[in-house]
Amino acid sequence: MILDQIPGYREAMAAAEMEEESLRDFAYTGWSDSICGVEVKQFTPRHFLLLCSLKSPFLCGGDPAPEDVGLFLWVVSLGFKPFDLEARDLFLQSVIDTPYIETVAEVRAYIDRARFDRPSNGSGSTPVSSFFASLVHVFASEYGWSREQVLDSPFAALYQELRMIIREHNPNRPFPNRISDRVKQLVINKHLKALERKNKRK
Repeated sequence: MILDQIPGYREAMAAAEMEEESLRDFAYTGWSDSICGVEVKQFTPRHFLLLCSLKSPFLCGGDPAPEDVGLFLWVVSLGFKPFDLEARDLFLQSVIDTPYIETVAEVRAYIDRARFDRPSNGSGSTPVSSFFASLVHVFASEYGWSREQVLDSPFAALYQELRMIIREHNPNRPFPNRISDRVKQLVINKHLKALERKNKRK
């Protein structure tokens, strides 16, 4: 099957690849992100660690309660200060009217965007350290970065760079592109179903 001959294939793939490129480029802008109108930082390993220590259902499993939503927004907010309870309470009061269902969906989408390029662990070996220790080790070894630089960098950027490091050491390692791969499969399936209907009419 010559994919470029499928009607709409080129256009669908171009749009998907543009969306992927936009997601990837955003990680390097230094801009803040937004969750239901609440301005937040791009998601970092430090955010992940803090939220896991607080047993956030968004990362540890379970259904988030409204207070879990508020706490997540506080940790990733621009004004987050770990031990400033007054600032935390003022922030939580400011987001009390944020719609629950929409915010839960946007928090999950925010996390998914950060993990968009996460390489799978194909080694199958038993871990000898935490994921964050291995992440720091890779970037310290390859780029000479400090622990703080790694922990405070956006996941979305780290995962792209990790892909490049892996590719440099293993040029034949394949990587998925979730949006364009999904669109490609949808277009192919649609085309095959159309051919099947056409053959049935003959």
